[in-house]
Amino acid sequence: MSEIKKTSIASPSGAVVYDIGLRVRAGSSPAANVARADNAGITDAARELARARGAVEDAREIRTERVEALRAQISNGAYQPDAREIAQAILQRGL
Repeated sequence: MSEIKKTSIASPSGAVVYDIGLRVRAGSSPAANVARADNAGITDAARELARARGAVEDAREIRTERVEALRAQISNGAYQPDAREIAQAILQRGL
Protein backbone atom coordinates (compact mmCIF):
# COMPACT_ATOMS: atom_id res chain seq x y z
CA MET A 1 0.00 0.00 0.00
CA SER A 2 1.12 3.55 -0.51
CA GLU A 3 1.02 6.32 2.03
CA ILE A 4 0.80 10.00 1.12
CA LYS A 5 2.10 12.60 3.59
CA LYS A 6 2.34 16.34 3.36
CA THR A 7 5.96 17.42 3.78
CA SER A 8 7.46 20.52 5.32
CA ILE A 9 9.45 21.19 2.13
CA ALA A 10 8.29 24.26 0.27
CA SER A 11 8.68 24.36 -3.48
CA PRO A 12 9.98 27.54 -5.18
CA SER A 13 6.55 28.10 -6.73
CA GLY A 14 4.85 27.90 -3.33
CA ALA A 15 3.06 24.65 -4.20
CA VAL A 16 2.42 22.06 -1.54
CA VAL A 17 4.78 19.10 -1.79
CA TYR A 18 3.63 15.59 -0.91
CA ASP A 19 5.80 12.60 -0.05
CA ILE A 20 4.50 9.36 -1.48
CA GLY A 21 5.99 6.43 0.39
CA LEU A 22 5.42 2.79 -0.44
CA ARG A 23 4.97 0.30 2.35
CA VAL A 24 6.88 -2.89 1.76
CA ARG A 25 6.04 -6.21 3.36
CA ALA A 26 8.36 -7.31 6.13
CA GLY A 27 11.23 -9.39 4.84
CA SER A 28 11.09 -8.15 1.26
CA SER A 29 13.09 -5.44 -0.42
CA PRO A 30 11.68 -2.84 -2.82
CA ALA A 31 13.91 -4.25 -5.57
CA ALA A 32 12.35 -7.69 -5.10
CA ASN A 33 8.88 -6.18 -5.46
CA VAL A 34 9.85 -4.41 -8.69
CA ALA A 35 11.36 -7.58 -10.13
CA ARG A 36 8.19 -9.50 -9.29
CA ALA A 37 6.03 -6.84 -10.95
CA ASP A 38 8.16 -6.77 -14.11
CA ASN A 39 7.92 -10.48 -14.92
CA ALA A 40 6.59 -11.47 -18.32
CA GLY A 41 5.65 -14.89 -19.56
CA ILE A 42 4.97 -16.79 -22.73
CA THR A 43 1.59 -18.45 -23.02
CA ASP A 44 1.15 -22.11 -23.88
CA ALA A 45 -0.52 -21.10 -27.13
CA ALA A 46 2.53 -19.03 -28.10
CA ARG A 47 4.84 -21.96 -27.33
CA GLU A 48 2.69 -24.28 -29.45
CA LEU A 49 2.69 -21.78 -32.30
CA ALA A 50 6.47 -21.50 -32.13
CA ARG A 51 6.83 -25.31 -32.25
CA ALA A 52 4.48 -25.50 -35.25
CA ARG A 53 6.33 -22.74 -37.05
CA GLY A 54 9.63 -24.52 -36.43
CA ALA A 55 8.25 -27.78 -37.80
CA VAL A 56 7.02 -26.04 -40.94
CA GLU A 57 10.36 -24.31 -41.47
CA ASP A 58 12.26 -27.59 -40.98
CA ALA A 59 10.08 -29.53 -43.43
CA ARG A 60 10.94 -29.71 -47.08
CA GLU A 61 8.63 -27.56 -49.13
CA ILE A 62 7.74 -30.24 -51.70
CA ARG A 63 8.21 -34.00 -51.40
CA THR A 64 9.14 -34.50 -55.03
CA GLU A 65 9.27 -38.31 -54.87
CA ARG A 66 5.76 -38.50 -53.44
CA VAL A 67 4.40 -35.97 -55.93
CA GLU A 68 5.86 -37.86 -58.89
CA ALA A 69 4.44 -41.18 -57.64
CA LEU A 70 0.97 -39.65 -57.23
CA ARG A 71 1.13 -38.05 -60.68
CA ALA A 72 1.97 -41.40 -62.21
CA GLN A 73 -0.92 -43.11 -60.37
CA ILE A 74 -3.36 -40.39 -61.43
CA SER A 75 -2.27 -40.47 -65.06
CA ASN A 76 -2.66 -44.27 -65.36
CA GLY A 77 -5.93 -44.34 -63.35
CA ALA A 78 -4.52 -46.29 -60.42
CA TYR A 79 -5.03 -43.52 -57.85
CA GLN A 80 -8.21 -44.36 -55.93
CA PRO A 81 -8.20 -42.42 -52.62
CA ASP A 82 -10.41 -43.77 -49.82
CA ALA A 83 -12.58 -40.91 -48.54
CA ARG A 84 -12.99 -42.56 -45.12
CA GLU A 85 -9.24 -42.91 -44.61
CA ILE A 86 -8.75 -39.27 -45.60
CA ALA A 87 -11.47 -38.14 -43.18
CA GLN A 88 -10.01 -40.25 -40.34
CA ALA A 89 -6.52 -38.84 -40.96
CA ILE A 90 -7.88 -35.28 -40.91
CA LEU A 91 -9.71 -35.93 -37.63
CA GLN A 92 -6.69 -37.61 -36.03
CA ARG A 93 -4.42 -34.70 -36.93
CA GLY A 94 -6.98 -32.20 -35.67
CA LEU A 95 -7.01 -30.23 -38.89
